[in-house]
Amino acid sequence: MKQYFLLILVSLSVSTSIFSADIDWSSQFDNFSTIVSAPSDESVKKRIIALLRAKHDTEKLLGRTAIYFSYFDQILHELNLPTDLKYIACLESELMTESSSSAGAIGVWQLMADVKAEFGLRIDGDLDERHDKIRGTEAALKDMKRMFENFNSWDLVLAGYNCGAGKLGAAMKKAHSKEFSKIKKFLPNETQQYLSKFIAFSFVLKNYRQLGLTPELPSLDAQSLIHTKISHTMSFAKLSEITGISKSDLKIFNPQFGKSFIPYCATGCNVYLPRRVMSAFNEYVSAVKDSSDSDFKTSPQVIDEKLPQIEGNPNYFKTTYIVSEGETLEGLAQILDVNKYSVILWNNLRDESLQIGTELTIYLPRIIVKRTQFLLPISNVTAIPNAAPEIK
Repeated sequence: MKQYFLLILVSLSVSTSIFSADIDWSSQFDNFSTIVSAPSDESVKKRIIALLRAKHDTEKLLGRTAIYFSYFDQILHELNLPTDLKYIACLESELMTESSSSAGAIGVWQLMADVKAEFGLRIDGDLDERHDKIRGTEAALKDMKRMFENFNSWDLVLAGYNCGAGKLGAAMKKAHSKEFSKIKKFLPNETQQYLSKFIAFSFVLKNYRQLGLTPELPSLDAQSLIHTKISHTMSFAKLSEITGISKSDLKIFNPQFGKSFIPYCATGCNVYLPRRVMSAFNEYVSAVKDSSDSDFKTSPQVIDEKLPQIEGNPNYFKTTYIVSEGETLEGLAQILDVNKYSVILWNNLRDESLQIGTELTIYLPRIIVKRTQFLLPISNVTAIPNAAPEIK
């Protein structure tokens, strides 16, 4: 986990650096609450200052929420857990898939290898599901759910997630207590500060607009990832040929694969592709099931030239949508088949509420048709396309 936010300028005066004439968020902070007990205001405020000072990194993190938060929300809903738990991944890794710790924790949730036995993740040289957006999230959140069932305290759940259940149990024995404030001094230094960091990240991510931050958005392809399952080995070269997505982007979208191919998975491996190319992949899968010849070739992609393209990006066009009475952001995202969090970031929305007559900027893929000739049957390729996770 990056520690840049710990580099606090101790000499800063809170009164002059937090509550400036330009950005006064004192009222939001005073009324802010989370699932955990609030440590001293000063410790949280210092971490908020650090996140605001590291403006570029924080704005990148805000942009990456468009990739991950829809998946997080869906699984949190399925497990009946508080939605604020998604901010743990933000403070653990800043939502950077390449993050790793000296202790061997990996992925956006910084999972240790022992989750393999506990939650059935596959971890080997070909596939490390700690990097998988769905499988890794399920493991992390199931671990938290189990801890909450034991401790009935989100303070202790966050502490245990950071330092491990063993160290947390030892601290409780020493303190003869289950209250975080009483066991805090027996916990590792990083864990002692963990709740303050969580509150600071939660506050900044929920109030970034009022704090003068502008998310640095990832590519539209990265924002529109949906998943399917593939059970048969397939090289990135073949997947690139089918979809038109470069092998380097396929690797970025699918960091769970250790090599440039999708390995055999009896139950299917999750593969993440931009929504705009999923029809091309499904067309391929449907065709190879019915083919009995011995080769495969594909013709160039065809797009709808009548649709205007975004400058520098021929795959998407920009349009607007006028909000009508009774429409919700969630419903609108489902109708337009876009990521709810992308709509929020594209339009700098304060929250998820929509006002009648509001003109929203929307980015949609230009229609892509993949004309293919299939001559190579792949008997065990299985595709189970999924719409973007429904957010409730």
